Amino acid sequence: MKQAGTKRAIHVEERWRLALLLAIPLLVSLVMWLVAREGRLASDWVRHTLLVELSLERLLSDLGEAESSQRGYLLTGEEQYLNPYYAAVGEARQQLSRLETLTVDNSRQQITVARIKPLVDRRLNQIDQNLELYRAGDFEKKGKPALDRGKQIMDSVRLLASDVYSEEERLLHVREQALSAITMRFAWALGLGYGLIVVAVGWLYRNVRQYSLQSAKAEDRLSKLNAELDQRVQERTALLSAREELLKIFVKYVPAAVAMLDREMRYLQVSDRWCSDYSLDKGRIMGRSHYDVFPELPERWKAIHQRCLAGETLREEEDRWDQAAGAPIWLRWEVRPWGNKNGLPEGILIFAEDITGIKRSEELLQESEATTRALLDTAAQAILAVNSSGEIAIANRMAGEMFGYGPDELLGKPHEILVSENVRTRHRMLEAEFAAHPKTRPMGTGLDLLGVRKDGSEFPIEVSLSSVHSSRGQLVVSFVSDITRRKQAELALRDSEQQLRALAGSLLEAQEDERRRIALELHDDTTQRLAFLSIELGKLAGEIPGALEGVRARIREMQDQAQDASSEVRRLSHGLHPSVISDFGLSIALEEFCQEFEGAQGVHVEFGGLVDDSQLDTAGATCLYRIAQEGLRNAVTHGHASEIQVTLSLADGFMQLQVKDNGRGFTATSVPAKPGLGVVSMRERIRLVNGTLVVQSEPGKGTIITASVPLTGDSYASSSHSAR
Repeated sequence: MKQAGTKRAIHVEERWRLALLLAIPLLVSLVMWLVAREGRLASDWVRHTLLVELSLERLLSDLGEAESSQRGYLLTGEEQYLNPYYAAVGEARQQLSRLETLTVDNSRQQITVARIKPLVDRRLNQIDQNLELYRAGDFEKKGKPALDRGKQIMDSVRLLASDVYSEEERLLHVREQALSAITMRFAWALGLGYGLIVVAVGWLYRNVRQYSLQSAKAEDRLSKLNAELDQRVQERTALLSAREELLKIFVKYVPAAVAMLDREMRYLQVSDRWCSDYSLDKGRIMGRSHYDVFPELPERWKAIHQRCLAGETLREEEDRWDQAAGAPIWLRWEVRPWGNKNGLPEGILIFAEDITGIKRSEELLQESEATTRALLDTAAQAILAVNSSGEIAIANRMAGEMFGYGPDELLGKPHEILVSENVRTRHRMLEAEFAAHPKTRPMGTGLDLLGVRKDGSEFPIEVSLSSVHSSRGQLVVSFVSDITRRKQAELALRDSEQQLRALAGSLLEAQEDERRRIALELHDDTTQRLAFLSIELGKLAGEIPGALEGVRARIREMQDQAQDASSEVRRLSHGLHPSVISDFGLSIALEEFCQEFEGAQGVHVEFGGLVDDSQLDTAGATCLYRIAQEGLRNAVTHGHASEIQVTLSLADGFMQLQVKDNGRGFTATSVPAKPGLGVVSMRERIRLVNGTLVVQSEPGKGTIITASVPLTGDSYASSSHSAR
């Protein structure tokens, strides 16, 4: 009794120690959570400040975009500039509203934002008035004075925005300092927590060591007691009858875990299997109490022993034994009485079989099945398994939701109900082919597959096929994805690309029109003025008397400079819009451009290709001319070429231009990820005329640009431009 009380006291003390050890990490975790919570709040304030600054920058950017769009419209009168203007106005008002929301916690910022808002509204109203005046034709009289006032308003807006930004920068600095302080507190809390845990573990190790010493002493006393009990058992065993001796022999050698006990639950005999199953030494347990060998036996088993000592036979197929130290054990047991003395059994026989391995296998199997089911039900794809009869054997939750069926409603149904009727015949043929040669692959490569819901509606799907062997035979597994949103996104992307290409074409066309206008102005006005100036200077030089020869020479120099300026303006005019294309054809225009480029850049340019270009329309001719211009400029600017060959030829209904240089060339890896505007412009121009563009280059071997444009049969001038 004293030993039992001592053990209980030790167990209680150990529980308190364990509770303390668990409480320390929980306390440390609580402190760290509180510090982390403060850090998260400080981080949110920093993010709030950054959002205010971002909204402020976007507001100024949107106002600038609105003014730029207004200027574009006022300069060109093209309606395309109004779309970005209205978008910028809407964005500016949204950003202003967002600033009001973000600064609601700062009265000073609220006042500044309130001062900005009427200025922004006033500026936007002025822009709207300018647009109305322009449409009415009164902008030159009434609108221009408002431009200076608009600049003053924008300066005021920027000044107030600078005040808001400075205040937010100050708040950001303060909040970052607070966040740094919280981070430091978190580090200190973490270090202190780890220190407490180390101290607690050391203290626990010291107590465990003391407990081990006490246990060793108790084991020594228990061994002495066992020795006395063994002696008593040996004396009692000598008095047993021959029948009992035979029973012991049977129990010893039976191939099962069997123990024979007397009425006082002391071991009389045990089988070898009993000792091996429970890691016992037979010599140390004989004569000892069963409850001393297994002190952790539950009370319900002790009650069963008493019932069997009273004459009952009890058994259990599955019984769990939770040990204090170690994993639980599952047993299949039977307890029956043996002998008869004075009408009562002389003891009991315990037959026990450790079925923990079997039980764990069953649990693992159940867990595996549950895990598989959970994986199926949580998968983002619909997963269907079809048996050899074409019936659905497995369907996860997503399959029911995707096709509009309830839980388990698909099971046992033919899988063809999920396929469109017009492809079911072909589907059966492909299904038979897959069953003969199963392998993981996508289904219907290159086809637009459609699934059929329970209500008969169809939707686009993507299917991957696989095959598995199971107890049900071979199963064909389908992984189905609903790609409705992806199809919609692809359609929207194609529409967007078409719109962007149409816009690019319009911009290029507008660019050509603007170049044509400027070229005509330079040719018809500026060039004529310079020519007249040169003539007048020549006359003036002729009227100077011989005594003023120095003045005459100076005037002659001015006349030469006027002639050079006239030639340069003429060259610029031809570069912007070579009228020679429409007058004499693409071949003559390219030949003249190559000669001018050679003289201006100092590189050798060889042109070959005086071909019949009468079947090439204006758009195609202009496209090839611009590509030639860009190709020559790139060869000199980026390739540092000294020789360039330009060739124009006819081939299979196409007009082909080739620009070849001896520059340094490049590789695909050396080209920037984003090409320059020149390359983009060339590709877009060639696309607009349904042509092709190929760029070939190798390091040290130069670059070859080949552009082909189809001949339409519509000439760009009334006369035929054959080679001259």
